[in-house]
Amino acid sequence: MNAGLPWENEQAAAWIHNSDAWRKTCQLVEGTLRLAIDKYPHQIRAAASMVIMFGRPGLWSTLSEDEEVALDEIDKLVSLAHRSLSAVRSHFASKAKQNPDLLQRPEYKNLLDSILDEQKILESRMSDSPATLPQQPPCSWQNFW
Repeated sequence: MNAGLPWENEQAAAWIHNSDAWRKTCQLVEGTLRLAIDKYPHQIRAAASMVIMFGRPGLWSTLSEDEEVALDEIDKLVSLAHRSLSAVRSHFASKAKQNPDLLQRPEYKNLLDSILDEQKILESRMSDSPATLPQQPPCSWQNFW
Protein backbone atom coordinates (compact mmCIF):
# COMPACT_ATOMS: atom_id res chain seq x y z
CA MET A 1 0.00 0.00 0.00
CA ASN A 2 1.40 3.39 -1.03
CA ALA A 3 1.19 6.06 1.67
CA GLY A 4 2.46 8.76 -0.72
CA LEU A 5 0.34 11.10 -2.77
CA PRO A 6 -3.24 9.85 -3.16
CA TRP A 7 -3.08 9.75 -6.98
CA GLU A 8 0.13 7.67 -6.98
CA ASN A 9 -1.84 4.58 -6.01
CA GLU A 10 -2.49 2.24 -9.00
CA GLN A 11 -6.24 2.05 -8.42
CA ALA A 12 -6.54 5.80 -7.94
CA ALA A 13 -4.44 6.49 -11.05
CA ALA A 14 -6.64 4.16 -13.10
CA TRP A 15 -9.76 5.89 -11.78
CA ILE A 16 -8.37 9.32 -12.69
CA HIS A 17 -7.00 8.43 -16.10
CA ASN A 18 -9.98 6.38 -17.22
CA SER A 19 -12.40 9.21 -16.51
CA ASP A 20 -13.73 10.92 -19.62
CA ALA A 21 -15.15 13.68 -17.39
CA TRP A 22 -11.66 14.39 -15.99
CA ARG A 23 -10.13 14.55 -19.48
CA LYS A 24 -12.84 17.00 -20.52
CA THR A 25 -12.23 19.10 -17.40
CA CYS A 26 -8.51 19.28 -18.22
CA GLN A 27 -9.35 20.32 -21.79
CA LEU A 28 -11.77 22.96 -20.50
CA VAL A 29 -9.10 24.40 -18.20
CA GLU A 30 -6.51 24.54 -21.00
CA GLY A 31 -9.01 26.16 -23.36
CA THR A 32 -10.04 28.71 -20.76
CA LEU A 33 -6.41 29.78 -20.27
CA ARG A 34 -6.42 30.82 -23.94
CA LEU A 35 -9.53 33.03 -23.76
CA ALA A 36 -9.50 36.82 -24.21
CA ILE A 37 -8.16 38.39 -21.02
CA ASP A 38 -10.38 41.48 -21.20
CA LYS A 39 -13.57 39.41 -21.53
CA TYR A 40 -12.86 36.48 -19.20
CA PRO A 41 -10.32 37.49 -16.52
CA HIS A 42 -12.13 35.74 -13.65
CA GLN A 43 -12.61 32.53 -15.62
CA ILE A 44 -8.93 32.53 -16.60
CA ARG A 45 -7.93 33.04 -12.98
CA ALA A 46 -10.17 30.13 -11.97
CA ALA A 47 -8.57 27.95 -14.66
CA ALA A 48 -5.08 28.92 -13.42
CA SER A 49 -6.13 27.92 -9.90
CA MET A 50 -7.14 24.50 -11.26
CA VAL A 51 -3.61 24.18 -12.67
CA ILE A 52 -2.21 25.12 -9.26
CA MET A 53 -4.30 22.43 -7.59
CA PHE A 54 -4.29 19.66 -10.20
CA GLY A 55 -1.47 20.32 -12.70
CA ARG A 56 0.76 17.59 -11.36
CA PRO A 57 2.32 14.49 -12.88
CA GLY A 58 0.06 11.50 -12.44
CA LEU A 59 -2.95 13.68 -11.78
CA TRP A 60 -3.33 15.95 -14.82
CA SER A 61 -4.67 14.24 -17.94
CA THR A 62 -2.03 14.42 -20.67
CA LEU A 63 -2.06 13.15 -24.24
CA SER A 64 0.98 10.96 -23.70
CA GLU A 65 1.57 7.97 -21.49
CA ASP A 66 5.33 8.49 -21.80
CA GLU A 67 6.39 10.03 -18.49
CA GLU A 68 8.93 12.46 -19.95
CA VAL A 69 6.52 13.71 -22.63
CA ALA A 70 3.76 14.03 -20.02
CA LEU A 71 6.07 16.10 -17.79
CA ASP A 72 6.82 18.36 -20.75
CA GLU A 73 3.08 18.80 -21.37
CA ILE A 74 2.53 19.74 -17.73
CA ASP A 75 5.45 22.20 -17.84
CA LYS A 76 3.85 23.85 -20.88
CA LEU A 77 0.50 23.96 -19.07
CA VAL A 78 2.02 25.58 -15.96
CA SER A 79 3.83 28.09 -18.17
CA LEU A 80 0.59 28.90 -20.03
CA ALA A 81 -1.25 29.33 -16.72
CA HIS A 82 1.51 31.64 -15.47
CA ARG A 83 1.47 33.79 -18.62
CA SER A 84 -2.32 33.98 -18.60
CA LEU A 85 -2.46 34.85 -14.92
CA SER A 86 0.20 37.53 -15.43
CA ALA A 87 -1.97 39.05 -18.15
CA VAL A 88 -5.01 38.91 -15.85
CA ARG A 89 -3.10 40.73 -13.11
CA SER A 90 -1.99 43.36 -15.65
CA HIS A 91 -5.61 43.73 -16.73
CA PHE A 92 -6.76 44.43 -13.17
CA ALA A 93 -3.75 46.69 -12.44
CA SER A 94 -4.57 48.69 -15.56
CA LYS A 95 -8.15 49.13 -14.36
CA ALA A 96 -6.77 50.41 -11.06
CA LYS A 97 -4.56 52.94 -12.86
CA GLN A 98 -7.60 54.20 -14.73
CA ASN A 99 -9.62 54.35 -11.54
CA PRO A 100 -7.33 54.81 -8.48
CA ASP A 101 -10.31 54.56 -6.14
CA LEU A 102 -10.32 50.81 -6.82
CA LEU A 103 -7.13 50.41 -4.78
CA GLN A 104 -8.92 51.96 -1.81
CA ARG A 105 -11.26 48.97 -1.79
CA PRO A 106 -9.77 46.17 0.33
CA GLU A 107 -11.29 43.46 -1.86
CA TYR A 108 -9.65 44.88 -4.98
CA LYS A 109 -6.24 45.10 -3.32
CA ASN A 110 -6.79 41.57 -2.01
CA LEU A 111 -7.55 40.42 -5.57
CA LEU A 112 -4.28 41.86 -6.88
CA ASP A 113 -2.31 40.43 -3.95
CA SER A 114 -3.90 36.99 -4.37
CA ILE A 115 -3.13 36.89 -8.07
CA LEU A 116 0.49 37.77 -7.31
CA ASP A 117 0.61 34.93 -4.76
CA GLU A 118 -0.89 32.55 -7.33
CA GLN A 119 1.74 33.63 -9.86
CA LYS A 120 4.46 32.83 -7.31
CA ILE A 121 3.05 29.34 -6.82
CA LEU A 122 3.05 28.73 -10.57
CA GLU A 123 6.61 30.09 -10.81
CA SER A 124 7.73 27.65 -8.14
CA ARG A 125 6.17 24.79 -10.13
CA MET A 126 8.00 25.64 -13.35
CA SER A 127 10.74 23.06 -13.90
CA ASP A 128 13.46 25.61 -14.65
CA SER A 129 12.50 28.03 -11.90
CA PRO A 130 14.74 28.59 -8.87
CA ALA A 131 11.71 29.95 -6.98
CA THR A 132 10.55 28.13 -3.89
CA LEU A 133 6.96 27.44 -3.00
CA PRO A 134 5.46 30.24 -0.89
CA GLN A 135 4.90 29.30 2.75
CA GLN A 136 1.29 30.46 2.79
CA PRO A 137 -1.63 30.03 0.41
CA PRO A 138 -2.81 33.00 -1.66
CA CYS A 139 -4.35 35.54 0.72
CA SER A 140 -7.88 35.04 -0.60
CA TRP A 141 -7.63 31.22 -0.35
CA GLN A 142 -7.36 30.98 3.45
CA ASN A 143 -10.74 29.33 3.90
CA PHE A 144 -10.01 26.81 1.16
CA TRP A 145 -6.42 25.79 1.85
